[in-house]
Amino acid sequence: VRTISDKVFDLKHRKEEAGVKFDTFHLVMGGDQCHGTGVHEDQPWETELSVPEQLTIAGDIYMEFIDRASKEFPSVQVVVQPGNHGELNGDGMGPDDNIDTALYMILDRRVRDRGYDNVRFVRSKGGYFTNFRMRVDEQEDIETAESLGVEPHELPPDLQSGHRAHLRHGQNSLEHIGTSAGKKRWLQWKDQHKFDIAYRGHYHSFRIERIGCKNVIESGAIVPPSDFEESLAEWEEPAATVHGVSDDRALTWMYPLDFTQPPTEENPDDIMDIAL
Repeated sequence: VRTISDKVFDLKHRKEEAGVKFDTFHLVMGGDQCHGTGVHEDQPWETELSVPEQLTIAGDIYMEFIDRASKEFPSVQVVVQPGNHGELNGDGMGPDDNIDTALYMILDRRVRDRGYDNVRFVRSKGGYFTNFRMRVDEQEDIETAESLGVEPHELPPDLQSGHRAHLRHGQNSLEHIGTSAGKKRWLQWKDQHKFDIAYRGHYHSFRIERIGCKNVIESGAIVPPSDFEESLAEWEEPAATVHGVSDDRALTWMYPLDFTQPPTEENPDDIMDIAL
């Protein structure tokens, strides 16, 4: 997470030097921030930290990220969706009992305790997805709503300003969108949620897929693969992604973030290379 932070903010500074201006930072947390327990049979032998330790460390490290983002950007939106690793499946557990959800609530409370007025959390009330918006023009929404005689929050998705984004962890979607079954699900989700861009994870691999002219970004996993992934021949290097959003386009540029070579003061070019 610190590597992501260093590389993202270095990229921000470089683009600002080139004349780019940024208004909002969207921290999209799609689940499995904590390793959890009992997800697969090998996990008890691979897990180094107890659940309380996982929550403590994750809370500290992600709060560092949010603290830094709050100082760097006029506005910060933290969008969260729990993953399957956080599910608590013991007797008497409910569908919303999830370690990721506990982490997000801890972070939300810390933000409010710090008194930040430029950090906002977007969290769904259970379920497999979270919808949010980017590049919102509140004045435009007010004017559109007044012309229709409704409140701004009552505007249908196709009349809202900005871009509509859709986040799901991905445990109930197929690995590849391009198959007939996968495409059918994603076309239904696109029509239902009216998204302009979507994000998903779960399969620990980085790719961009298209559904109905809309991009679906699959960001990979920030942890190295374990014996469980190797047993499935799903071996991918750790990866994350960062991308830009403009008024006209939900995706203007995008870079994968590589963890294999950390930035160094001696060679700043190690932070990121660009190939077009």
